[in-house]
Amino acid sequence: MKLTIPPIFIVLVFTGLMWAVHTLAPFLNYHFKGQSSLTIAIGAIGAIIVLIALGVFARNKTTVNPMEPLEASTLVTGGIYRFTRNPMYLGMAMLLAALGLYLGNPINFVTLGLFVWYMSALQIKSEEDALRQLFGAAFEAYCKEVRRWI
Repeated sequence: MKLTIPPIFIVLVFTGLMWAVHTLAPFLNYHFKGQSSLTIAIGAIGAIIVLIALGVFARNKTTVNPMEPLEASTLVTGGIYRFTRNPMYLGMAMLLAALGLYLGNPINFVTLGLFVWYMSALQIKSEEDALRQLFGAAFEAYCKEVRRWI
């Protein structure tokens, strides 16, 4: 399957969906003590995870372009990649979770679930197929040791 939609665009689409839910169903919106602090913490952790993952790719001198996974020159398994095979997408999901929490509408957590499903079924599956093609048994062994998300 050829990847045609950049993941950052997908994040922006889901950001728009969350904003639309917040706007169209304000009667469901909630607020609680500590909501802002929790939102900031989750968002900050998500952003840090993305930045760490990008740094690990840069240190390994391999592509960060998710649209061309066959251009990967190295199977990255160290650093944050010891804990999750997709830290960039995990970080993006955490940023969306923070947004959903900030907007305070429970339907946005369904939207977050749809993001995770979309990324798993369409983006990650294609990337994994490419990595399987490039790195074979080494990638299979990595998949047995490290989970897709967390």
